Amino acid sequence: MINNEFRGAICAIFSGFLYGFIAYFGLNALSSHFNEGAMLFWRFSLSCIFILIFFFPWLRQKRESPKELWRLLIAGIFCYGTSSLLYFLACRYISSGIAMVSFFTYPLFIMLYNILFKRQAVVPLYFGAMLVMMLGMCCFIDLRTAQANVVGIFLAMASAICYAAYILTSKRSTVSPHMSTLMVCAGCTIPALVHCLVDNSLAWPASSIAWFYLFGIAIISTVLPILFLLYSLQLISAEKASLLSVLEPVFVVILGMVLLHEKLSLKSLAGIILVLAGALITLLESNPQSGQTVYKEKLDMSQQY
Repeated sequence: MINNEFRGAICAIFSGFLYGFIAYFGLNALSSHFNEGAMLFWRFSLSCIFILIFFFPWLRQKRESPKELWRLLIAGIFCYGTSSLLYFLACRYISSGIAMVSFFTYPLFIMLYNILFKRQAVVPLYFGAMLVMMLGMCCFIDLRTAQANVVGIFLAMASAICYAAYILTSKRSTVSPHMSTLMVCAGCTIPALVHCLVDNSLAWPASSIAWFYLFGIAIISTVLPILFLLYSLQLISAEKASLLSVLEPVFVVILGMVLLHEKLSLKSLAGIILVLAGALITLLESNPQSGQTVYKEKLDMSQQY
């Protein structure tokens, strides 16, 4: 029998898989005469339109707390949206490999938050899994083009902290995944729009292929992975969900081979093996009751409204 723990793990892994397409759609969108801010604006605004059109019946199923909706909107502005902008800005100063390794430290910030502020015990196995995954992601760094910069590393780490804050906010939210995704995406459009207005970079997609890549990043690499991540957070802990979503770089490498015809080096293969090993270590910790615990926490919180 498939329990909630297994369902949650599958949702988190599939979320990472869908996020893996972001390199393909994002790079092609940027090559269509968009800068980072314009691409992010279209990414999140098209995400909102898609949700309103195709998920409208789910949005009406439950009456949500206005306080919770505002909290998610703010999380979209200051957590998810700011995280996305900071990551792309970091890539201006440091190589994408170093930015990636810095960003994917966000599970560590989630664990530290729960230890220091929530006084929760974190599974020791997760720290081992995190270390193995970090070693694996270091293998994805191209040493020939790698460049480090204090400002770039600071921006990437700030991006990780913002994303960790988004995960923690979503974990506590009682809002349905569909409405939560809509509010977060709506919030994300604001910092992207501000960025576009500041540097006067907002542009209309000039070709059908540009629209294709923008819709691809909006639907396949934004709406769907956020939904699956939110479903996973209903079933497993934030630490476990975040660690399993770190599989994203593995899928980026694999999809790069398939879609962009990139070659797989021995170093990248070693990185894939290490990241997969870290995910396997994470999966070794299994608590069939966690789904019931998460449900009880959500129920207790919903009674406050």
